[in-house]
Amino acid sequence: GMLVALLLRGYGCFDILLAETNDLRGKSAAEHTGCRIFNPIKDTPDQNDSFDLVIDCVGGGKTRELAMSAVKTGGTLVHIGLMDSQDGLDIRKLTLFEVTLIGVYCYTAADVRAAVKAIDTGLLGDLSWVETRPLSQGAQAFSDLDKGLTASAKIVLVPDSQT
Repeated sequence: GMLVALLLRGYGCFDILLAETNDLRGKSAAEHTGCRIFNPIKDTPDQNDSFDLVIDCVGGGKTRELAMSAVKTGGTLVHIGLMDSQDGLDIRKLTLFEVTLIGVYCYTAADVRAAVKAIDTGLLGDLSWVETRPLSQGAQAFSDLDKGLTASAKIVLVPDSQT
């Protein structure tokens, strides 16, 4: 979600509302992206049928449900995450509101080149939102991410001799 917010900002979109359930990551995301943050577990904004573009980076039943409620008539819903295959899509609303649904799964060589260019040109900021840890701490890194104990949006594991 934070990466998408950074990309959108880099492409000129400045009215971005980012959902983040981890308060530490939410604070970091606000600092690095400048967008508005809300925790959908604690505070669901009354934004039904309000957004031209909604991007679900989690792909869970609850996030699809929130995304469906937020997209407006004629809007676009991009589904990236694959957390589960439970409910959440309102087919009636998709049809009646003429919402465009785009599923995104894999990357092409062009996507990789675009990612490298985005990093090189600073489109993704100074990358201080990325944490680096030794590979030997991989299990702890995944545990910290799962338990919401890190503010980092991404943790990169590198061979121990390179840290």
